[in-house]
Amino acid sequence: MSSAHAMKRMRSRVASDDQVVIGSFWMLASTVAVSAGSFLFWLIAARSADTDTIGRATGLFSVVFFLSYATNLGLPIAISRFGSSSDDLAAQRFRLAFEASIVSSAMGAAIFLLADPRTLLAPVFQRGSLSGWLVVIALTVGIAVSILVDVRLMGLRRWKSVFARSSAIAIVRIPPLLWAVSDDSGFWIFVVAVGGYAVTALPYVPLVLRGGGHPDRSWQAHGYVVTYSAVNYVSQLAVQAPLFVTPLVVALSVESADNATFYLSWGIMTVVYLGIHLLGRTLLVEGSRAGAALDVQSYRVLAIALAVAIGATIVSLPAGPLIEAMYGNQHDEMSTLLPLLMAGTIPWALTRTCLAIARSRAATRENLVVAAWSAVTALSGVALGGLAGGAVGSAAGWAVGCAASLLVAVPVLFRQLGRSS
Repeated sequence: MSSAHAMKRMRSRVASDDQVVIGSFWMLASTVAVSAGSFLFWLIAARSADTDTIGRATGLFSVVFFLSYATNLGLPIAISRFGSSSDDLAAQRFRLAFEASIVSSAMGAAIFLLADPRTLLAPVFQRGSLSGWLVVIALTVGIAVSILVDVRLMGLRRWKSVFARSSAIAIVRIPPLLWAVSDDSGFWIFVVAVGGYAVTALPYVPLVLRGGGHPDRSWQAHGYVVTYSAVNYVSQLAVQAPLFVTPLVVALSVESADNATFYLSWGIMTVVYLGIHLLGRTLLVEGSRAGAALDVQSYRVLAIALAVAIGATIVSLPAGPLIEAMYGNQHDEMSTLLPLLMAGTIPWALTRTCLAIARSRAATRENLVVAAWSAVTALSGVALGGLAGGAVGSAAGWAVGCAASLLVAVPVLFRQLGRSS
């Protein structure tokens, strides 16, 4: 190898290491933008509508995000791993994933609606079955598209575009909310809440679909990516099950007013949880590039993720009572729920980093074991805690269950970090 080639490779590696930090901070900034907008959105909603209305709206919100989780087919992970470049092959893979995601999310929403869980979907049926169904299906597809748009923008290192879209979500939902709160069913609050995510992705669709020409649909060209996607679909179903299933379980098991309080607390925690999730995705995108120093990148992302989680947990202790007072006396358990839920993000930072490393190295067994164990411990904690103490018990169970996931995640994490890239 010539000295010039060696220097070029070294510069490329240093640039890649810098990009994981740059990307991480842009993702955190994007999370802060969305969280600020979401906090303001639900604050206005909670102060303008009764708790039953908010409970119905958040129940529907949980349904659509649950459907996006259940129907993603592992495609966001596959695109993070194999679509992190601007070449034609990456563009073709993204286009195929984009098409598959639209079909799977629409079918998943239709199947869920046919199951007719009227407890959660009552506002939909109040609007008339056909129109309500079409809205739910369209919003589910919109969320699926928005997730893939963000992943592709990250792969292209268009960090500022991701931030701009996140900021737009925070802004565009507020004006229509002022009208939507007059609807006692909660349906239009739900539409505005979810619609912001979908609508702000549309301007970026032509950009992310650019290039690649007519995609080669042969198994020879994409078979390994499909297999990788399928394995990580199973892994992602497991690892994100607590995030999406927990609010759904609580919504089905408590009164609407109690669900509203839990969901508002859960929504604040989710901001930190998803921020850490995006840090892991940044690591997957950058760590999958040729010449990346995965161990160095992993330590950097882990340090950032732990700092965010620990800082958020500490801040939630004095912030909980203040947020509770802002939302109103009808949400009097928020000061207890918020620190319990936030504490679960600390072990999640370690687990998420572990998964990102395993996926970057295509370590299938470690990926599946860590994902399955984290799902079992978190959901078991939520279920047992809920039986013992309702919403507060579920929150405590969440924190304990997330901590228990470290029994497997930590040994795997350090074993992965000890391997050569």
